[in-house]
Amino acid sequence: MTDQLNILLITSDQQRADCFGFENPQIKTPHIDLLATQGTRFAACITPNLVCQPARASLLTGLLPLSHGVWDNGVDLDPQVGTAGFAGTLANHGYHTAFIGKAHFSS
Repeated sequence: MTDQLNILLITSDQQRADCFGFENPQIKTPHIDLLATQGTRFAACITPNLVCQPARASLLTGLLPLSHGVWDNGVDLDPQVGTAGFAGTLANHGYHTAFIGKAHFSS
């Protein structure tokens, strides 16, 4: 196996961008600022759905809610669809994946 990059995906729920020092110099968040400057930051993203479960399923799969079938909270993502997405692809390439915090991919 070749050396693999470490991937850390941090998402923030219900916060404005200017709650972080990398967007607002009046806020002191040195550790997250360091990650933001040394990593890849997706500053122009928008959510594909207003509620969390469909939006998180889109993040996991790379699909829109009409394609992955999670159209509202309480509608579970089909495990086969999830496996074919982002985390499943990483796992198929030898990565060990985990969620820490709120995942809410199923009810």
